[in-house]
Amino acid sequence: MERASLSQPAPALAAPDIFGDSVSLSDDQGKVVLLYLWATWCPSCQADTAALIEMQRRYGSRGFAIIACSRDEEPDLVRQFYRRYQLNYPVVMAGPQVQRFFGTALGIRDDDVLNEVPIPTWILIGQDGRINSVYVGRDIAVLRPALRELLGDTGGGRS
Repeated sequence: MERASLSQPAPALAAPDIFGDSVSLSDDQGKVVLLYLWATWCPSCQADTAALIEMQRRYGSRGFAIIACSRDEEPDLVRQFYRRYQLNYPVVMAGPQVQRFFGTALGIRDDDVLNEVPIPTWILIGQDGRINSVYVGRDIAVLRPALRELLGDTGGGRS
């Protein structure tokens, strides 16, 4: 649907993951980070799961990290999904901290931000901590060229 290069500093984000461990953008400072707003009930999100696992496996050692933000209301369902698909990246619930992050990053000034943001939504943050791109309601393939560029991958091969 859209790709917007924003170049603004990414807002702060710190939240517990679905197992209670702390997750923070500041922990991934200097990395390329993909913030992913999704839900277990979203067919497109389910279809992207294998590609995300592969991206983290392939690029994690090269300074890439994924933080998934679930819009599900039941953390138990998200934990079941996490274990079933053996996710290799942290998942946080889309609580107040996550809502503030997406609201600030997308310029939405509403208390109910998450109901205004379609899923999936991808926010790609560069090593400099600035928002590079936002992709809304698209297949994961649309962000691969920007990801490769941010990681300095000039090979034209498919990822």
